[in-house]
Amino acid sequence: MRRLASLTLATILLVSLALSSSAQMIADPSSQAEAGVIEAGGAACISTVEYEDGEIERKVVGAYGAYGVNDLFDVYGTLGFILDAEPEDWGDSDTGFLVAAGVRGYLLSFEEIDIRGYAQLQHIKEEYGSASASVPGASGSVSGEGEITELILGAVAEYGFTDALTAYGGVELIPYSDGEIEVSGSAEIDLGLGFGGIETGSSDSGDIERDSLIGVRGGVTYDLGGFWLRGEVAVLSETTFLIGGGTTF
Repeated sequence: MRRLASLTLATILLVSLALSSSAQMIADPSSQAEAGVIEAGGAACISTVEYEDGEIERKVVGAYGAYGVNDLFDVYGTLGFILDAEPEDWGDSDTGFLVAAGVRGYLLSFEEIDIRGYAQLQHIKEEYGSASASVPGASGSVSGEGEITELILGAVAEYGFTDALTAYGGVELIPYSDGEIEVSGSAEIDLGLGFGGIETGSSDSGDIERDSLIGVRGGVTYDLGGFWLRGEVAVLSETTFLIGGGTTF
């Protein structure tokens, strides 16, 4: 049974890595602070999230803190800084932030595998920089900003290969994903014949939500004694590569 579980988890992780991914879950989904214990950690990730009208690439760094309420679950909060946010075919990028709150808890165990669940409510606010363009007789620029709120539910299976090395993998659902992107632009039109030019501006907005409401997440942690390192990948709903770590006190 131990060998079968090892091969199964290793296969899941290899497939995920081959698809080149990871995630905006800055908090460790496989961890849980013990009752009365504080857990703190951080992560950096490169992520591409698929939305109905296109994808947005992000580079995010952030930190989280968790508190163990009892032996069954903890609560946590996350603050992330989006260093780079660029919609598909936009040609420019800008910054933003991510805030989240969630709960992680023990669900069940069988053999040497532990199943943990998590629920996270997150809000993202970001800007997308400006892009310029010109045609004969006119030139202009466009800029944009977006906000999106999401609920993420997931469960991961955790298996320890050694006392230090642990692997995990699981599935998550995004039952709620809703946001808006607003785009504004201005143009200068050359009237010619010595009349100079005129300026005009306009703005528009549209809804945004995830294209896929199902994601797959997997990773490994290595305990260095008092501190652990974490590498994680996620696919389908988002494609992300993440490196992080954490400790308790």
